[in-house]
Amino acid sequence: MNRDQQAQEILKRIRADDFILLLHAAKRSDERSIGKENVIYCANTCFHWEWQEDHSTHLFLGLLNQTESGGFTAVLRDQVLVVTVFKRRLTKWEKHLKKSKKL
Repeated sequence: MNRDQQAQEILKRIRADDFILLLHAAKRSDERSIGKENVIYCANTCFHWEWQEDHSTHLFLGLLNQTESGGFTAVLRDQVLVVTVFKRRLTKWEKHLKKSKKL
């Protein structure tokens, strides 16, 4: 599976709520006030993704809810989906991408 196919598979699984938050991820989720529903919302509103060579993960940008931008990084390892979520302000370039997708 190439990187684009892997990214599409990750989005497909998250959109279908086909993932769980393990202990570490659940803890980070609580610390950042980002729940599983926010990850699903972000996958559904994803307007950009790219492979991060330095981290060996996919970066996905979208909305966490109707007002907050954010994203998640993810990778498939032996069919296990590893996800990290975050809130962040979008860069000018990312805001332009978001507008072009009409989000």
